[in-house]
Amino acid sequence: MIRLITSTLITLILSVNTTVAQNASAQPKESFDFYYNKASKSLNSDLDSAYTYSNKAFTLANGSQLWKAYFLRGLISKKRKEYGKSIILYNQSVEVAEDTINKLYVYNNIANTHVEAKEYQKALPYARKVKIYRKKSKHPYLYNSLGILAKIHSKTGHLDSAKIYFDKAISLIPKKHDKDKQVTAGFLQAKAEMFAEHNYLDSAITFYKQAIHLQQSPYKKTEYLLSLSECYLQQNKISEAQKHLVEAQNLGDSNLHNQAKYLQLTASIQFTKRQRAQLDITYAKFNQLISENSQKLSKSDMQQYFKIQTNIYQQSIALSQQAEAESERVSDMRLDVILALLVVLLCILVIYLAYLRAKRLLPELNMKDLEISAHSLKHRLKVAYVGKPDKDSEKDGILKRIRQQRESGKPLFPS
Repeated sequence: MIRLITSTLITLILSVNTTVAQNASAQPKESFDFYYNKASKSLNSDLDSAYTYSNKAFTLANGSQLWKAYFLRGLISKKRKEYGKSIILYNQSVEVAEDTINKLYVYNNIANTHVEAKEYQKALPYARKVKIYRKKSKHPYLYNSLGILAKIHSKTGHLDSAKIYFDKAISLIPKKHDKDKQVTAGFLQAKAEMFAEHNYLDSAITFYKQAIHLQQSPYKKTEYLLSLSECYLQQNKISEAQKHLVEAQNLGDSNLHNQAKYLQLTASIQFTKRQRAQLDITYAKFNQLISENSQKLSKSDMQQYFKIQTNIYQQSIALSQQAEAESERVSDMRLDVILALLVVLLCILVIYLAYLRAKRLLPELNMKDLEISAHSLKHRLKVAYVGKPDKDSEKDGILKRIRQQRESGKPLFPS
């Protein structure tokens, strides 16, 4: 949600409209201005105390102070995000206000409240009415009206018009309103938020850094740093996101909204890095934060925080499921490896058994039966390749036998 009016500007406006210029310590106690100023100073730190002081101021308000009493109540309701109630109180303030400038001031806040409630078309006529009057009268708070119009155009998707209104608004901020450039810082932050919402993250980062450089309030600076970290996280630049989260944490701001945002971003980083144990710790811290502050939270805040809580829980469940899936995958891989090894071992065992069997049977074989005479082998090969014995060789054999018988004296043909 864009915030164009910084805490410094609100305090300044409320102080300008206060009829008594002395500080609270110099004012008589039990007076309207005393409680009005006490409530104004508590707006950014303790809404419960601000509400209590505003009630006391309301009971002490006279006719000319009544519009401020209604306005203060409306502002507290807006900060509590009770937008419908805030607008009712603002309209009551307009009804009893006598001065036109005061009426326009309230109209400006009605427009801003409609914007925060995302009722942009309802905001537009109020913003235009204030802008037209302030431009004609050269009112010093014209920049604020332009800022609201910038928000409306941004939220309705007219980015070019929004940028023009923002630049014009920043150029019109009077120096006396912009002590230490704190109002400028608020506008730069609003411009950065506009770019972030439209996913122009590089531009958003640039303007967030400029706003952080100017901002002096620890609460606001923490808020800007958290938004900057979120931009880097959306760009998946985890180290940059972590760096700015650490800067925000070191500021030691105790604002509930900033604490919740810090835990939300921390959980997102832990989820991205798959740090399940750390994410569970963050989830426990967020639960504790809600539990300890449940009485202080408005209904809309509770809904927002329960949504964040649910998201962190779902991230934890998702990491748990991923871990289980990874464990199953590793187990399946190990089982596949074991089965493959078993198959290899089984093959080796079969080969070894066959080897042992062959080694045991070899001595029992009659090696003589395996011997084939060179002559027989030659003869068989010759038969195989030639087909028949050579006739000349057979004839030579017969003549050789006759010669041997003659030499032995045996008759050639026995009687």
